[in-house]
Amino acid sequence: MRLSLSENIGALRRAAGMTQERLAEELGVTRQAVGRWEKGAGLPDAVSLTRLALVFDVAPEWLIDEA
Repeated sequence: MRLSLSENIGALRRAAGMTQERLAEELGVTRQAVGRWEKGAGLPDAVSLTRLALVFDVAPEWLIDEA
């Protein structure tokens, strides 16, 4: 079973040994934004989604594919 976008972000961040603050710095967003994404209370915009994919070396489609 695939994880949700929020679960993917959290799992990848933890696997990389990154804090929410460090990931936020890499993406140019606030720590609060990363926290909202991981809680499923918000979604990254297209630019942030692309940056997330680059940071974690995955395809943007993989991050959002919940099927």
